[in-house]
Amino acid sequence: MNQTQYNTINNRETKLDILTLCDVTDTPLVSTLSKGFKIHSPIFEYYADRLKKPSRKTIGDGVDVDNFENKAKNRVVIQQRVQIMNEPWIVSKGQERDSDPAGVKNEVSRAKMISALELKRNMEASIGSDQEAVMLNEEQGNRFRGLGAFADSENENIPKTVRALAASTASTSTLNETAFRKVIQSVYEACGNPKGEYRLFAGPALQNKITGFSRTSDEENNILRAMRPAGSETIDCAVRIYNSDWGRIVIIPDLFLGMSESGDVDDNSRARGYLFDPKNVQLSFNEDLYSEEYPDLGGGKRGAIWSKFTLIQKMPRAMAMFN
Repeated sequence: MNQTQYNTINNRETKLDILTLCDVTDTPLVSTLSKGFKIHSPIFEYYADRLKKPSRKTIGDGVDVDNFENKAKNRVVIQQRVQIMNEPWIVSKGQERDSDPAGVKNEVSRAKMISALELKRNMEASIGSDQEAVMLNEEQGNRFRGLGAFADSENENIPKTVRALAASTASTSTLNETAFRKVIQSVYEACGNPKGEYRLFAGPALQNKITGFSRTSDEENNILRAMRPAGSETIDCAVRIYNSDWGRIVIIPDLFLGMSESGDVDDNSRARGYLFDPKNVQLSFNEDLYSEEYPDLGGGKRGAIWSKFTLIQKMPRAMAMFN
C-alpha cells in the first residue's frame, strides 16, 4: 500500500498564526432539506396514487350502482437506492507530535473537520446530479437517483404517470421571464397548488438570469425598476424571492448542481437549477455523518467520516429543472 509522506509545510518560523480554508463550504441542499425516516434496505420502494380524469357523468334517481372501480389501479411504484459515502484522512506521527504548524491546534481534529466538509460537498454534488439509481459494482456499491434524474421527463425508470413534465424543463441560456412563468405554471398544473411555497436551488448563471428579469434590459447596466428614496447610496439588484401567480419561490444559490464526475464547476453546473416544493423532497439517513478511527499501523493516526443516505422525491411530476 502506498503511504503518503508528510512534510510540515506550515511549521512556525516567520509564519503568522493564520490558516484559511479557501473553498466553497456551503451545501444548502444537505443543510435545508428535511430529514426523513430511517431507511434500512439498500433498495426500497415508495408509492404514488393518481386520480382519474374529471367526469361529468350523472346518474338518475333510483338507479342502482352496478359499475365499481378499484381505486388503487392507478398506483405506481417509485424505486430508489441507498448510497454509502466516506472521506478518509490520515495524520503522520511527525505531523501530529513533532511539528508546531501555524494556525492549527490539533492536526487530527482539523483532518476530521476537513473530511466532514469534503463529504458534505460530495453529498451535495450527488443530490444535485443527473445520476440514476443503479448498482455500480461490488466495490463502489449503490448510487441513488439525483434531482436531475427525477426531473428528467424522459426517464423511463420513473413511471410515466408521475414523471416530470416536459414543459417543466427550460434552458437557462435562453430563459426570459415569460418562459420562467410557463415553467412555474407547469408545476402548478401538475400539483394544483397556486399558493405553493417553492424553493429554487440555482447556479450562478440561473441566478443572474432571474435577477435580470427586473431590469429594463438584460444587456445594459440599467437599475432595477424600483422606487428608491432620494439620496440613497444602496442599489439593491438582487432577486431572492419571486412571487408569481402560481406560487412563491425562494431562490437559494448553490454551486454543486449538475456537476460532472470530475467535480469541476462548469457551464452546466452554473446554469443548473431545481424548483420543487420542499414538502415533497427529503433526505433519509441510515447513518448520519459519523467518524471512525482505525488502528495505527505505523504511518500515523487514520480514520474516515461516513454517511449512508438517500434522496426521496415524493412527487417528481411537480418539480422543474433549468439547465
